[in-house]
Amino acid sequence: FTFEADGTLYITEWSGESGVPFDDPSDTWSLNGSTLELTLSNIQEIERIDLSGTYSGTSPIEMTGTDGVGASGYTMTLTQG
Repeated sequence: FTFEADGTLYITEWSGESGVPFDDPSDTWSLNGSTLELTLSNIQEIERIDLSGTYSGTSPIEMTGTDGVGASGYTMTLTQG
């Protein structure tokens, strides 16, 4: 992910798929205090995933979330590359 200054995300790889960047304006990020929040959208049948995690200034950041139909259990680990 590239965290753009305008609060959007530029995704170069997703779930093993690469070569075609995913650049949807509704993929967003925000930092509220130490809480990092991401919204990933237009993801096939689940439509979107809302993730949050604690940002302490270093990586990794462990994120958990729910999808657009209310199912939970999504996890993601962000590391700075």
